[in-house]
Amino acid sequence: MKHTFLKKYFYYIVSLFGFVFLFSALLLREINIGDYHEKNDEIILTITQNWPSKTAFQVEDKITKPWEMILKSVTGYSELKSVSDFGNVKLFLKKNPTIEKQELLRLIRNVYLLNQNQFPNEVHFPRFVYENQNDAFVILLKRKSEIKLTSLEELKQKIIKSNYADKLVYQPKFESEIQLEMREDFLLEVSRPSLSEIYHSIRSYFDVISFDINEEKFYFRDYPEKYLEWEKVILPFRKIGFVPLKRMADVSLKKVHINRNTRVNGESFESILIQTNTVFKQLLLQMYLKNLLEEHDDWEIVFTSHEDLVCHIKEFLFFYLLIDFFILIYIGAIRKFWLEATCMVLCFLLHVIVLFFFLSLAQFPIGNSGIALLFFLKICSPFIPCERCLIVKKQIYSLILFLCICLYYHWIPLSIMVILFIFINGVLIYPLFYKLPFILINQTNRKINLNQNLKLPLIHRILFAESKSNSRYSVILSGILMMISMIISFKDVMAPFPIFTNIGSIQLARLEFPTYASESEMNRITKQVEETILDHKLTNLLVVTQKNFRSDFYIKLSEFTNINQFNSLPTEIGYFHFVNGKNEKQMNVLRFTNQNSEKMESSMKKILPWLKSQKEIEEVVLGFQPSSEGIEFHTNPTSRVQMGLDIDPTIKESSFILNPSVVGKMYLNEALIDVKLKVKQIFSKEEYSKQPVSDGNGNFIFGSAIRESNVIQNFARIYHKETEPSMEVFVKGNDVDWEKIENGLKFILKDDTTLFVERSITNTGDLQFRLLFLVLFISILVYRQKHTKEFISFLITILMVWKLQSVMFARDYLQFTIVIFSFLFLRLKFPKGFIRILYTNVFFLGFLTLTYIHPWNGGVYLFESMFLVFLFGFIYLKLNDRFLKIKTS
Repeated sequence: MKHTFLKKYFYYIVSLFGFVFLFSALLLREINIGDYHEKNDEIILTITQNWPSKTAFQVEDKITKPWEMILKSVTGYSELKSVSDFGNVKLFLKKNPTIEKQELLRLIRNVYLLNQNQFPNEVHFPRFVYENQNDAFVILLKRKSEIKLTSLEELKQKIIKSNYADKLVYQPKFESEIQLEMREDFLLEVSRPSLSEIYHSIRSYFDVISFDINEEKFYFRDYPEKYLEWEKVILPFRKIGFVPLKRMADVSLKKVHINRNTRVNGESFESILIQTNTVFKQLLLQMYLKNLLEEHDDWEIVFTSHEDLVCHIKEFLFFYLLIDFFILIYIGAIRKFWLEATCMVLCFLLHVIVLFFFLSLAQFPIGNSGIALLFFLKICSPFIPCERCLIVKKQIYSLILFLCICLYYHWIPLSIMVILFIFINGVLIYPLFYKLPFILINQTNRKINLNQNLKLPLIHRILFAESKSNSRYSVILSGILMMISMIISFKDVMAPFPIFTNIGSIQLARLEFPTYASESEMNRITKQVEETILDHKLTNLLVVTQKNFRSDFYIKLSEFTNINQFNSLPTEIGYFHFVNGKNEKQMNVLRFTNQNSEKMESSMKKILPWLKSQKEIEEVVLGFQPSSEGIEFHTNPTSRVQMGLDIDPTIKESSFILNPSVVGKMYLNEALIDVKLKVKQIFSKEEYSKQPVSDGNGNFIFGSAIRESNVIQNFARIYHKETEPSMEVFVKGNDVDWEKIENGLKFILKDDTTLFVERSITNTGDLQFRLLFLVLFISILVYRQKHTKEFISFLITILMVWKLQSVMFARDYLQFTIVIFSFLFLRLKFPKGFIRILYTNVFFLGFLTLTYIHPWNGGVYLFESMFLVFLFGFIYLKLNDRFLKIKTS
């Protein structure tokens, strides 16, 4: 082969790749490592607005409905949900992909400002937040001892300054708070201030600006340095003068349990949760922390996410260096081909750096599948004939056109582009780099034959021995077996499924909740699921972190755990699923609507027994909070005027009695803690309406004297979807006849004002793909009219190995893709006879064995991939031989 082009533009090519190499070295820290997660991008904008001390009905009427009205004039969102809660409302808007996030935010802010007069004056300004659902790379640190030997702030500052951490969250084992517990005897004395006066006096005490006459300076009043110094605070009152806080309240420092703390195997502890945005940064941070924690030896690393991927990277680096060692020793030292050995080592390294450069430009991460394909190319690198590449222009044009169509319609995952990048680099870039040094010294004809020298004749005879049986019976039997295997496997090729279904040793699972679930319910269900997993010993390590409307479970599976055991967890209204796994069990959500919430709840009580009576339904769970009994007060205006009161003071006083109120903050033990005002009084529901309260003028009023009370059914949360008041029921079951269920619901509600609106299915948002389109894509590259029988062998091999992968290992779309591309690489670069020799040489079989005995504690992804490549080639070559015998017969 002539190298006219390479010789003519040699220095231009060297300069170009030299620039790429230097630029890639500068971007080394920004390498994006991790599997590309194919997911429906559902960006949720959350609008939160507070209206303190108002009921859910008041919030719905005065805030939620005006919001729903003004949002009708805004375009850019596809779905609107809202939850009216006590004292606040939350609206959830699903953003359309056609509009930018900041543009939607600007439109909503503007329309709110134009219609601000429709909202009550006391409401706070709304807060706008986009929910981030991206998977975080997490490292969890734990304090080993109760005695604090080193400074927490110093440790946090060093981690932040390392520039590896994107987010750091400190979580104490217990949260401290200072409680100012009011004395009942003081409150009941004559001419004492009301609770509202005490509250405002404490709040304003530290806001005072004082003037020092001696220094002639103004200064702010400082908070106490120790919590017991709160007793020395002297509060001013309008009628009774100055009173020390010690006379009014008992000051104490209390530890409060944190429900949303990170837990490991069910136990809470003082911890630091560190998040990064890439695996590479996590790996660098982990190395940095190992050195840092030698100084801060009262802390230790208890968990790192994505351990499997990190272990695979370590395995790849280990085998990469081992292969280079073999090349330098065997080819360089023993065979005396030092120039070839040096070129093989350096050129493949340059090829990898250039590959990372192109992937970083395209913003594609390299994950398990990419690492496995790189490992295969590294094994083949000493044997690659650089002159050979069987492909024609027509194939390239057809391939690009079909690929664009498949990517546009989501028939093929976008993550296949990473594998294509690596494949093209292996076919074109590495041979180019390898040839450049020989062109420079004008020795392009130098060749080294390693295949024959490393071949194991015994293994070759065992694997590829020619069968002596050419009878018609054996030919017919082989044909029948191939047809049966094709029919069995074809169904799986047509079925859609997520690209990530390989269950490794550590998995990320999520327990997701509907937006109307209360925090206490989410905490209870999360704890319930966590305890069930631990009681059944499904995991060796379980790390639970709680976020808004979801809980993340990092699970290190036990050796004999069946993944289907997680389908029977008591999730109630939650939806438990693995992020990178196939989720067999899904929940169906039945939604009902009625403008009257009480009537809608009454209708639900009629429906639930009927749903539970259906045999195919396993579980029925309420997706809403049932109403609870409450007390409604009505002030008598005549009595209030007779007593000389402008407003009813009992309502405000009662709220202070029932709820602890935050009156300030204090920096204590390297943390900012709350100071709360509490009342040491306990009332039953019957006595609550009769309790005496101060009117602020030194008098006591019994609530029953100026107000009337009656019992009502109170809704803690009111849920709207698309402006309709809604209630949902979660139904779990297999093989349910949903047409029959929906018709039954409509029949039950035919004379009711409540309407059955829709049935939806909870899902992970993962896109699903059919292997069929990948097979068609590969067929364009492989098919040649002269070699139809080889093409048929290739298709049959795909079907058989696809089925064998699901039987022997876990089904994985990307892993199977690299298996096909690995063998395709051999087809394009090697003659058919050389493939047989490569499969039986000591180098290839040796590294296949080493991946099985791998030195790290990670998964067996590399071994599975290499074994499937070997199996694919073996079946293909055997089928080829069989077709040749059929033709001969």
